[in-house]
Amino acid sequence: MTKKTFNIGGAHFKKKELYEKVDSDLEIVEMLYESVKGQIPGYLETIGEIVTSLNQNILLTPEQIEQLRFSSHSIKGSAYNLCFERLGNIAKRVEMTAREWGCPEADNSGEMLPYLYELLREEWTKVLSLMKI
Repeated sequence: MTKKTFNIGGAHFKKKELYEKVDSDLEIVEMLYESVKGQIPGYLETIGEIVTSLNQNILLTPEQIEQLRFSSHSIKGSAYNLCFERLGNIAKRVEMTAREWGCPEADNSGEMLPYLYELLREEWTKVLSLMKI
């Protein structure tokens, strides 16, 4: 099977846009950074566990699909709120995968999920390095 790839665009971090949102209040920026650093790793862990099940050819349960949707949706919201556009775009793709799971019209069996998960982890690492005041 050929691995599908695609380009997910977006800036890693639109710092100027974030600062404009919070009127350049560095205390708020720091609180936002700390909040996202405390939340996203747990969501990534959940997605990683689901990807592991998928890689082991284990059929996902409806609960796992809902966890996948919820975790990716949460990452997407946090990422867009903090102006991590590319991270948000990747999480949006994961969320769309979860929403379309099992839908015959979408022909979605989750084959892109492991690839998207790796992109998500790589982008999170990049974003962590950019979170500086």
